Parts: sequence; structure tokens; C-alpha cells
Amino acid sequence: SKSYVDYEKVYLSRFSLLRKAYRRFYQMDGKEKELRLIREEMEAFEKEQGFWLADYCLYMAVKDSLEGISWNQWPEDLKTRKPELKEDISFYAFQQFWFYRQWNRLKKYANDRGIKIIGDLPIYVAFDGADAWANPDLFQFDEEATPAAVAGCPPDAFSATGQLWGNPLYNWEYHKKTGYNWWILRMTHCMKL
Repeated sequence: SKSYVDYEKVYLSRFSLLRKAYRRFYQMDGKEKELRLIREEMEAFEKEQGFWLADYCLYMAVKDSLEGISWNQWPEDLKTRKPELKEDISFYAFQQFWFYRQWNRLKKYANDRGIKIIGDLPIYVAFDGADAWANPDLFQFDEEATPAAVAGCPPDAFSATGQLWGNPLYNWEYHKKTGYNWWILRMTHCMKL
């Protein structure tokens, strides 16, 4: 029999469960010592991952508050990072912390048994994502924060008409001026994963 995953259903339903876990985590009673240790671990995680985590959490909190519209359509005060969404920002940091905590444990378990995990790193980022919103200078955007050009590929054996992916292209002159700092941070982070 055929089986499939309803990704939309999973995507839409997981947040209610994650929000429930988030609320329960901060309402735990009787486990003060365990809670204190995990909170210390979370604080260390937030500090270590600060180069991307704060932007991502703020971006997601604002995006949620505006029912998912693309950041280039946000009101100006939100585009320029003036929101008051402390709990939602904390929720996204909570999610990322638990993901990384579980991932690192799984990776250690596999590595301890001689299993090495490799992954894929897409060269482009999504236009409607935290990287593009938080670092517009890294990309070829016009004055309205619209990509001046987007990624794709010409026709080939896989696609007679080519493909238009829609990812914003990088502003390589700006990257060069910064010593490719964003790329160095991104690659270092991915190598740890």
C-alpha cells in the first residue's frame, strides 16, 4: 500500500504541541534543580548561537504576529526591529534549544557507535527568511527590499525550460568588504552540526 506524509498537517499541528511544551516547561513545579540546570544550558545555548538565534526568533515572532506575510510587506517599524513580542521570541529560542539539544545527543549516540552523519548545505537562503530579513546588505535587493535578481538554472537534461528558484542572489562586493564573515560563521556552524 502507498503511504505518504501530510507535511502541511504536520507543520500546522506541531506548533500547538510545541507551545504546550513551552508553557509547561516554564510552569514546572517540584523540579527546581533540574529546571535550573536546563535553564543554564539554554542560556549557554542562546549565548553560543547568538549570531543567528536572536534574529531568527525575532523574525519568526514578527512573522507569526502578521499571519505569515513576507517580511518585505511588514509595516516599517517591524521591518526595522521595533516589536514587542518577548514571549513569542522566547518560544522560538525554546524550540531551537530543544532541537539542538536532541540533535547533539542523537549525533553523539551515532558517533559513539562509529556512525558519521553528513548533511547538505544549500548555497542559497530563502527570500522570506530570517537571513534575508536580518541581513539585507548581504543580498541584491532594491529600495523596496525586493530581490533585484534571483537564483535559477538554465535548461538542461532535467528541465527543458530551466528552473527559477526565487532565492535572492548575494551581494558579493559586500561580502568581500566584511571578509566573508557571514559565510565563515555559517560554515563553522554547519560543520559543528
